[in-house]
Amino acid sequence: MNAKRFWLLLPTILLPYFTLLLLAIVILSTKVPVFEFIITHVFRENILYILPILLIFCLIAVVCSVTCFVLSVRKGWSPVSLAKCAMIIKWMQAPAYVVIFILGLIFAITLFTIPFAIIFVLVDCLTLVLTGLLTISAARIAVRQGVFQTKDVLWVILLQFVFCVDVLAATVFYIKLKNKQHNIE
Repeated sequence: MNAKRFWLLLPTILLPYFTLLLLAIVILSTKVPVFEFIITHVFRENILYILPILLIFCLIAVVCSVTCFVLSVRKGWSPVSLAKCAMIIKWMQAPAYVVIFILGLIFAITLFTIPFAIIFVLVDCLTLVLTGLLTISAARIAVRQGVFQTKDVLWVILLQFVFCVDVLAATVFYIKLKNKQHNIE
């Protein structure tokens, strides 16, 4: 996957980290001068302005990921490079998933912070779907090119929508695809 195509995935890659940054701005605004400046001058001391910003960033990530999916399937990009990129992205996002999961559990305990927990769940689910699109496009192209049969890639497609297992499935799929491509050539 070349650098021009990779830029399409940048919003998806950054989505969980951007969510954590917005949370840090809200929570640490009284302790970190930069965050205090952002809350005071950018958000005008109304933290509800953060929701539309997060929503816009989510929409940008959706548009970019869907565009990447459509282009990759239509133009027949290399399934090995797509699978490798999906695997790398999923491993890059793993630390953010862990932090979001732990914070989501903590926020779910009290009534006043449940909205944060709900937002975390929604962002995690969205990120799971968006990164899964990349692996699904690699699987679809591999089937179209005759590298695998549909029954051979069905497992990876289904596992792209299961937390934690998606990372392992993408890794195993990349290794299998790379080995299979290497044996064909």
